[in-house]
Amino acid sequence: MMNSDHGAQRFAVVVDGYAMGGYFHEAFAAHGTKLIHVQSTSDLLPKLSPPDLGRYVANIPWAGELDVLNQLLPFRPFAVVPGIEPGVPVADRLGELLTVPSNGSKLSRARRNKYEMGECLRNNGLRAAAQFKSGSIDELMLWVRRHRHYPVVVKPLDSASTDGVFICRSEASVAHAAKSILDSWTIFGSQNSEVLIQSYLEGDEYIVDTVSHGGHMYVCGVWRYEKTFINSERRVYDRDILLSPQDDVVSQLADYVSGVLHSLGIDYGPAHAEVIMTPAGPTLVEVGARLNGNLHPGFHQAALGHDQAQLTALSYADPDRFLREYAGRVYHKNTEAILFNGHTQKKGVVERVNDSVLREMENLRSTFLLSPRLHRGSRVEPTTDSLKAPLRACLISHDRDQIEHDYKKLKSLQEELFVVTPD
Repeated sequence: MMNSDHGAQRFAVVVDGYAMGGYFHEAFAAHGTKLIHVQSTSDLLPKLSPPDLGRYVANIPWAGELDVLNQLLPFRPFAVVPGIEPGVPVADRLGELLTVPSNGSKLSRARRNKYEMGECLRNNGLRAAAQFKSGSIDELMLWVRRHRHYPVVVKPLDSASTDGVFICRSEASVAHAAKSILDSWTIFGSQNSEVLIQSYLEGDEYIVDTVSHGGHMYVCGVWRYEKTFINSERRVYDRDILLSPQDDVVSQLADYVSGVLHSLGIDYGPAHAEVIMTPAGPTLVEVGARLNGNLHPGFHQAALGHDQAQLTALSYADPDRFLREYAGRVYHKNTEAILFNGHTQKKGVVERVNDSVLREMENLRSTFLLSPRLHRGSRVEPTTDSLKAPLRACLISHDRDQIEHDYKKLKSLQEELFVVTPD
């Protein structure tokens, strides 16, 4: 693609390149593409680690869509991708304005607002949880009384990482959860003005990661979630287990998620769907039109032979190859793989990392990557969501018994890793 101002150089745009959005650098660089960063906000989001802006040829803080568009036009970008959830509607709109392959803005709200997401699926004949939203605790309580079935799930409309998600088994619990949410802000820095309440979906929960081009979907990986209760109302992620593509549940999930993406207009780029296999069949928890938040390219490439950021870049930079090699297909599993999220009940300040425990964890035969997320002086709070997980570990092995043994060993050692001075 020629560009009068920038020679033969090709450019793509990342909106909100926080967290996993940073993996687009290497993915697009493999296609000779440089990146421009757009902030969906005028200032960087304060609750998230900032992106490395030095890796972009330009950074454009939000000052209205026309201002951003005018700054982008000289680069003639061929793709716009979101790094994290708040970047999704901005990426949709900019892609539309730049007339590049884009999901468009018509269904952007349904791709972010969990209530509208569910209603969109229902209107397209897909299974969805019974649900209600309101900023009034009294109205929420009225719905619960009419619904008559416990437990129910109470959560914010547009957060992530199990942030503010409660499983409630009584009216008192619902009222407490709703008040807690309405009194709080999302991890993306916006105040919760409404609460979503949904029927509780019974069954195993799965991750379905995809990349699409022109509505042609490739399933990058399917993982089974295992969560653990930290109290009667809150669960946290414990581990994600990579499934064999030959597992019967994979084809059922892929068919259902294909319908979900079509209903929500996610025809281009990555998607990360969380689905529960209920007795009635697959039912969506939520889907994000962005990368899996637990993506680690090296881990995924070892387990699957590719990663979602790499495939996303390919789908935009070389769509013919993507359609020829991936569209309509399902991943190949190279090895057993588990992503483990540690948790803690400790509260206080980290005095030190227990080096002998750290070495024991690192020396487990299936440990691919171990990431302690606290250090000396860090404040420790009991884990209530994946953002507060004190430890993350990627495990890989061709031996299923070995990887299961090492997972259990990590669980047994996790509370010994950090020496904490209690409050």
